[in-house]
Amino acid sequence: MSQINVDTIALANGTEQARLVQVVSTEIRVDATGTTLIPWDGTIPLISDGDLYMTRTITPTNTNNTLKIDVSASMMGTGSANSGLTLFRDSAACIAGNYAHCIAYEVVRMSFTHYITGSLGTSSISFTVRGGGESGVGTFTFNGYAGSSKYAEVETSTITISEIRV
Repeated sequence: MSQINVDTIALANGTEQARLVQVVSTEIRVDATGTTLIPWDGTIPLISDGDLYMTRTITPTNTNNTLKIDVSASMMGTGSANSGLTLFRDSAACIAGNYAHCIAYEVVRMSFTHYITGSLGTSSISFTVRGGGESGVGTFTFNGYAGSSKYAEVETSTITISEIRV
């Protein structure tokens, strides 16, 4: 097996262009359910919308660096035609999210990436991923199908945060 390890991208003259400073990740293999809705409308989701499924904390090393947050999750709703995932920074308003249109009892894999550049500070930052259906009566299943895990809990959902010096 081959392996390439790169932590710096530089021009031929040696001028550094970017450096991967740190990567933190959380992987969830168990299923969870919730019934708190996330409205699919023209408003920014609130920290009380949806249910909490993943969290990850990072402490930036430099306030001017960039954070790249990658979210990938398996989800299913039983009573809603739309299900969504949202990303929050600390307890502030939603900073990213995505909705999937699916029929009830359809499992969907959703992934999205969000960047935060500059003015990070050097204190710990917590990111949380919340999920839920848009409307109707039903249960939102994270990492499973109809309230239970499948594939003996090898189904995974992740949040990965990379700090990049640019």
